[in-house]
Amino acid sequence: KFESYPHDTQICTMMIESLSHTVHDLVFIWNMTDPLVVNPEIELPQLDISNNYTTDCTIEYSTAVVFNLRRRLGYHLFHTYIPSALIVVMSWISFWIKPEAIPARVTLGVTSLLTLATQNTQSQQSLPPVSYVKAIDVWMSSCSVFVFLSLMEFAVVNNYMGPTATKAMKGYSDEDLHSDINEYKV
Repeated sequence: KFESYPHDTQICTMMIESLSHTVHDLVFIWNMTDPLVVNPEIELPQLDISNNYTTDCTIEYSTAVVFNLRRRLGYHLFHTYIPSALIVVMSWISFWIKPEAIPARVTLGVTSLLTLATQNTQSQQSLPPVSYVKAIDVWMSSCSVFVFLSLMEFAVVNNYMGPTATKAMKGYSDEDLHSDINEYKV
């Protein structure tokens, strides 16, 4: 299950049994002193083995080992969480751009939305398609909502200022707009 992906823990069971031998020929019994040794040189790039235990199955010619695998968050922290948070913060820069600078504010909002959509698509490529919502989906959707709301704020301000913004735009030259935008660099 991937509901809490990438904060998930996966349980992997490995069943060992013989297909060609019966109970009279073969009986699996775990070594009681050290039943399972995991080679420390073998490493999974995205997962840590948090726990493992052995189990006996109902029949003697079968046994099993269960691995609890916890996903490492480092990859998603640097490739999903931090970049998407920075995109959201970048979209908030439009709050400090003058309302008359319509092209700059619209471009900033739309570019942020498109970048988040691309990042969301990229984060989904390594997962199997599932019909339920994952934790990463909630994060990316929340980021998209924040960027969309900053774009909607511009629409409300532009509508509120309506004629004032239009009059101001008629009096501006391209050089004036560029100098106004440069004044508000963060």
